[in-house]
Amino acid sequence: VDAQGDAIALEFDGESLRYGELDERANRIAHYLLAQGAQPDGRVALCVERGVDYLVGVLGILKAGCAYVPLDPEYPPARLSNMENASAPLLELTQSSVAEQLPALDVPVLRLDVDLPVLTRRLPGTRPDVPALQPSHLAYLIYTSGSTGEPKAVMVEHRQLCHLAAAQAAVFGDLAGSRVLQFASPSFDASVWEWAMALLSGG
Repeated sequence: VDAQGDAIALEFDGESLRYGELDERANRIAHYLLAQGAQPDGRVALCVERGVDYLVGVLGILKAGCAYVPLDPEYPPARLSNMENASAPLLELTQSSVAEQLPALDVPVLRLDVDLPVLTRRLPGTRPDVPALQPSHLAYLIYTSGSTGEPKAVMVEHRQLCHLAAAQAAVFGDLAGSRVLQFASPSFDASVWEWAMALLSGG
């Protein structure tokens, strides 16, 4: 972000975000989560359609020191309910187009396409400080397919995500200006490999 804030970070279906814009949007989400009492190891459900909002949400959750729980809006309601109840999120980030599909939980809901533009008027776009965050705190929970029974959450720490990014940087080198296709579904662990490789290398 500091090196090339005006470079394109994300492109989807005619919409694009520059690194500086992506950082600012994610920061506002992080400040919102922190104002709601979010703390390290807190889980935040993220149920959005494929697009720019997904990575804005992921980065905002991580910047708040929390763990994101990706929920595919195309999953059957029973599966979504099982995953939400098991992960016990403290908040939900979603979109107005899919909010009605989510099981009703007694937690705050932020619609990224409707509520976030309003929040930009009163939340800072600066990077939040989360001094309590440690490498051993959770970064995300990914649920298994459930082929052997109920889906189970695989928990990944911030340090493991950092190790992944460092290993990719060593293998692929400078990807600044390159394009990386976000191919895997956000509900699969391989998706992390794709966005981390791109965004942490200037691609």
